[in-house]
Amino acid sequence: KIKHVDVDAKLIQVIPAYDGKKPMFFGGVANTHSIVRQKMLEILFDNKGDEILDRKAIEAMNAIRLEFSYFKVKNISYDRPVFYDGKYLTLYTFMGSKFNRTLSFLLQVNGLPNLLDDKTSSIEIECTFESFRECWSTILNPLSNIDDYIADVVATNPGILSFSKFAEYLRYNFQIQLLKTRYFDFGEVFRVGEWNLLYADA
Repeated sequence: KIKHVDVDAKLIQVIPAYDGKKPMFFGGVANTHSIVRQKMLEILFDNKGDEILDRKAIEAMNAIRLEFSYFKVKNISYDRPVFYDGKYLTLYTFMGSKFNRTLSFLLQVNGLPNLLDDKTSSIEIECTFESFRECWSTILNPLSNIDDYIADVVATNPGILSFSKFAEYLRYNFQIQLLKTRYFDFGEVFRVGEWNLLYADA
């Protein structure tokens, strides 16, 4: 059982629990790897293996498949669905957490504020098709001053470093490098130029 929490020192004092109750865990969602999300996309557009599912699982799968039935995904490595409702554009990346954070960050840098929902692996952007396509073509250009943009994020949102216990004590340049290696993934994200975006009206 948790006996005491020292927020400043980032320490938790615990004692053994003997009452038989299930422990409760709190905290954020863990990072998801891109391989897992791509497997989700494969299952979504492939009925193989449905025979091992129970009725509730099949009903849930059919509901999700109906939502994405507008899209003809043929290649899970390159095809990505995009919904558009006339005001908001929602891109389903089916990629890992680090990838999603990086893409969301680059969209922001390129003038497209957005809302990332990593649980659904989607990025919602208030924009037109035209502005999105224009940004999509420029987002692939590696930024020579990317460290400056990351430094701005650290300055305005220090909580971004909360994934590392001692990050706040590092010098600025080390904080930036930590984010580039453990929070973002700029190497993988520039492969989006190979993507085939499939559009549908929501």
